[in-house]
Amino acid sequence: MRIRYLFNQKQKIQEMGDKSREFVRENFLLTRQLREHLTLMVSLQHCAVDRIELS
Repeated sequence: MRIRYLFNQKQKIQEMGDKSREFVRENFLLTRQLREHLTLMVSLQHCAVDRIELS
């Protein structure tokens, strides 16, 4: 039933695809893993007690 609904909702399909790509980009790509690794290295180097965010 939901697949049939989506066949008629091109805008919804596009929206779901965009959200899915963004979710994967933020949570599963190598760049995120690298950012977390670098954040850990910086926090260890500076003896950080609190969480350090790299932007």
